[in-house]
Amino acid sequence: GPQFPKEYKLTFTQPGTFQYVCTFHSMMKGTVVVQAAGTAYLKTQAQIDADAAAQLAADTQAATAAEAGLKQVSTKPGPNGTTIHEIRMGYGDGTMAWMRFSPMNLTINAGDTVEWTQTDVDTPHTVTLMSGAKEPELVLVEPQPAGPPKLVLNPVVLAPAGSTTYSGKDYFNSGFIWGTQVPIPGPRTYSLVFDTPGTYEFICALHDQMGMNGHITVLAKGVPAVLPATGGSSTAGPATLGLVALGGLGLAAASAFALKQSKSRRTL
Repeated sequence: GPQFPKEYKLTFTQPGTFQYVCTFHSMMKGTVVVQAAGTAYLKTQAQIDADAAAQLAADTQAATAAEAGLKQVSTKPGPNGTTIHEIRMGYGDGTMAWMRFSPMNLTINAGDTVEWTQTDVDTPHTVTLMSGAKEPELVLVEPQPAGPPKLVLNPVVLAPAGSTTYSGKDYFNSGFIWGTQVPIPGPRTYSLVFDTPGTYEFICALHDQMGMNGHITVLAKGVPAVLPATGGSSTAGPATLGLVALGGLGLAAASAFALKQSKSRRTL
């Protein structure tokens, strides 16, 4: 929000090598090497910019290569003839994070279960369904009698909310689902049964503004997710529809990469 700074500046007065970290992302680290005043820089700013551009291009290529496998929808039989559908929550290997649900859009039948699975080793995510309400603030600003305000994580985002069955109403939230290699206890999956036909938006409350959101379309029981072709060369069959859907998803994901540069971690 506008009350938060967009940059941080620090003047270094002593030569040396200094490490810095992001306390939110444990693998996001950097180093500042301070030389004596008047010493020539090892590289020009243009060379540094070129190095950064090359790193970002390599990360984008790696994320795009990983994207194809992440799009695949995994299903398994559920109780009473229903189906359990898996959605992956981002992707990250510790140096790169892909802020997308995979798939972003899913069509199921009433009574089916959607299971979101954490697939980032480091970055936490949430699964949050607002049911049309306003998204909660991630950070709450608490004024203090003296000094700067206190900034606290909103417990509404941090903690789970709702039952195990979603009917299109109320606030449902997985709470923080930590990275698979983060030594904090807690579940690494979140499941909901959808029992009411309709289309419902879900978001990651941490990364929604980076494009990490999607929709679940729930059809009545027995209605096929993709209608069969009725004949004729102008009618798109299931295979054609599938290619169109995947192509649109790929373009949307490729055009929406958000890039943030650090020395050893880039976020896509």
